[in-house]
Amino acid sequence: MKFLICVLLLFPKLAWGENRFQKLINLADRESNNPKAIALYTEALEAWRPPDGEKFKILAYVSRGEANMRIYEYENALSDYNAALSVDYKDPTAIAGIHSARGVAYLGLKDYESALQDSNQAIRLMPKSGAQMFNATIYFNRGALFLEMKEYSRALQDFNTAIAWRPKNATRTDRCQDYLKRGICAFKLKQYKSSLEDLSRAIQIKKNTTAYYYRGKIYEILGDLKGAAMDYSKLAEIMRTVKDDPGPKSTMMRKRGQVEEEFADAHFRLGRINEKSGGINSARREYKVACGLRHESACRALKRLSSRRN
Repeated sequence: MKFLICVLLLFPKLAWGENRFQKLINLADRESNNPKAIALYTEALEAWRPPDGEKFKILAYVSRGEANMRIYEYENALSDYNAALSVDYKDPTAIAGIHSARGVAYLGLKDYESALQDSNQAIRLMPKSGAQMFNATIYFNRGALFLEMKEYSRALQDFNTAIAWRPKNATRTDRCQDYLKRGICAFKLKQYKSSLEDLSRAIQIKKNTTAYYYRGKIYEILGDLKGAAMDYSKLAEIMRTVKDDPGPKSTMMRKRGQVEEEFADAHFRLGRINEKSGGINSARREYKVACGLRHESACRALKRLSSRRN
């Protein structure tokens, strides 16, 4: 699941200096390999001295926490956010951001009660006059929590607020996620027209496999099998590209079982659509792919078609 954590933007970046702490922070910020970045932040924290300032000690903890989140090391991220909150620093905007980020770490650990406490605390602490982007992110994070908890109406309200706060110059990823998550909430509430609009908006902003998956399901529900097949095929095409990519996206995909479940189910649904239209051989190919991904319904369908052929 994609969460937006922008706590680091609450802190100024260090200029290159002679100080060992500053040099290590700057090296870590530039390091694209997360485990290496984590090691550099750890060195920086060991090198930190009071003259370096409490603000930048928090920065190091939060930066290491974000790096841990990117590789799904939620326990380590939680420790980093706890350490950041233990530092004597009173900026309410920064503290609100750290609470929101810690809530996401708790969500990763499926500790929903603690995640909700942190999310609510972040909203209480965030000044109403704070930057739009941070307010948007905090509401987005709580909305994602409610979505995971199946509190769809509450999630929808938070995503409405996040979209209202999101500045026009926000990144494509942030804007795509806003509409994607709100579209999923609307789907779960069977508000298919609203969901279709949001999912299409998300895809228009930035192509997203989950958006194609849910939009395909809506088309299927509404009887537009051609539209559904096109979206499932597009999802499968993107996923094949990701699986062939040896870089970070491939690693992310392997760690996120939900994405592969959608990939398998899309192939199963494609097979079902092909079977309904008389394309038995095409259906059999799609069922075979889905069955290879441990989709039980696809395995049963493949067995049924095989027995029919025999």
